[in-house]
Amino acid sequence: MPADDLFPAVGPSGPVVILFLVLVAVLLSWIFFIRWRKNEANRPAFAPVPRLDRERWVASVRHLVESSRGEDVRAQHLALARLMRDITSERTRRDMASWSVGDMARYPQLVPVSRLIGSWEEPSFAPESDATIDASARQAIEVITRW
Repeated sequence: MPADDLFPAVGPSGPVVILFLVLVAVLLSWIFFIRWRKNEANRPAFAPVPRLDRERWVASVRHLVESSRGEDVRAQHLALARLMRDITSERTRRDMASWSVGDMARYPQLVPVSRLIGSWEEPSFAPESDATIDASARQAIEVITRW
């Protein structure tokens, strides 16, 4: 038997090509689904804020300001930024502790908070700052009351 008769001279058979295309389609669908699901899972939920929650958050900002009197501006602003992240986490039901200012700014409801925390970066990390905790707390209270 000649060697030419052992293997067909044609490329892969039709069922093999179809199987390959189906597997590629399944793989692409799976990647799309996982990516879509991940994006949906990270999306914060924005429910209406009850008045009592707003009042409690404002009181916690005021308490932080009063309890941090005498500390340096840097420590006060770091504590205030942490408190605002905690409040935002409670509001959105999503942990915002590791979210950057840019991550928050992607959601229109969080733009005021991201701008606020972004404005506190200079007093939080600069060796010298002319910012005051009272002005920063007033800005935080304004953002909270607008929710």
